Amino acid sequence: MGLNDFRTRTHNVKAYPSNFQLMKDGTKPFDVRLDDRLYEKGDIIVFKEWDPDKEEYTGQSIRRQITCKQIWEGLSPGYCALGLAVLADDSPETT
Repeated sequence: MGLNDFRTRTHNVKAYPSNFQLMKDGTKPFDVRLDDRLYEKGDIIVFKEWDPDKEEYTGQSIRRQITCKQIWEGLSPGYCALGLAVLADDSPETT
């Protein structure tokens, strides 16, 4: 793949309230996810807060950029750990 082939992808994913809040306030700068979307360094993830009791989105979302992707021994097969950075233009969104 050449440099001109690189494209930043955006992934929209659910985030449960406890994880969403930790990522939103900066306490949790990573996430462990099923790698079903073939995440790559540089991709953007839009985390949309999901209320499992109501089975609907809350309307809150945050954007993070993947800074690194790791697959460790001990993670369940098919899962990866993603390092996340706050984007300079990130502000709380309502969707």
